[in-house]
Amino acid sequence: MIKTKSKKQIKNIIISIIVLVLIFFIYKKDQIIVDEFEGDRFENYDLILTKGQSFQSKLISLLNFSLEDYSHIGVISKENENIFILHSTPDGTENNSIRYDDLQSFFDLSDACDYKVLRYKNITPEVRQKLKNEFAKHKTTSVPFDYDFNNFDHKKIYCSELVLIIYNNSGLLKMIDSNYEKPIYPKDFLKMNDFILVK
Repeated sequence: MIKTKSKKQIKNIIISIIVLVLIFFIYKKDQIIVDEFEGDRFENYDLILTKGQSFQSKLISLLNFSLEDYSHIGVISKENENIFILHSTPDGTENNSIRYDDLQSFFDLSDACDYKVLRYKNITPEVRQKLKNEFAKHKTTSVPFDYDFNNFDHKKIYCSELVLIIYNNSGLLKMIDSNYEKPIYPKDFLKMNDFILVK
């Protein structure tokens, strides 16, 4: 009798968890729509993090034990007051490679409902030139998405890894910390003292 009651409780707990997970994946907030004033806030090489609502974004949040998490990151570029984002994403294309998208397309890919913008503190003109060179180099790079989340082998690249490569090769964010042996999540950049929150 006790065993039967215990099995029933476990079954009810499992069903409740499944229902909660389904609600988590189905529920969506309003998606971000870019307006004409957004560009004034951004500078070249700022970082942009999004809180996505796509299946992949929510799966990343769930694996991080967070109901709302910043699941994607890219590097900002301004061209004639238009905003573009360099980022790496498993976008379903044949190559799943690094992309250069306008801001709205960047938001649309992960059905983003919120975003943050970070700026590196005290970038010198010399470092800015290095960032420009690295950005240009990776803008034309085609590599597959890194499902292994390996920060040291760049034959495949995931979103946070792309940011690390660009900033590391520009003399910023040196990859010597042992934490780089583990995947770096977009939200980890929010904890770095080298950045200030712009939005």
